[in-house]
Amino acid sequence: GVLILLSLLEHRVVIVGDTAIHAKVGPAGWRAHVDRIVLAIRRGQTADGLCETLREIGETLTREFPPRHDDTDELSNAVRERPR
Repeated sequence: GVLILLSLLEHRVVIVGDTAIHAKVGPAGWRAHVDRIVLAIRRGQTADGLCETLREIGETLTREFPPRHDDTDELSNAVRERPR
């Protein structure tokens, strides 16, 4: 799994992948994703930067971990937002 933490209040963006995904993406890959989101925030295009990053991470997951016929989702794919 991949966790993306975006805290505008704390001015923080953190992306963490599980062990197998981290092995494929690596620290430089995560840094590039974080930098893209931060740049988008600075330009006032937070949603666009986040969507682009999600698309790219999704492409990596699809390429590196292709779905199997017996795959099931263990967790919901719903975005969770906590109100301020």
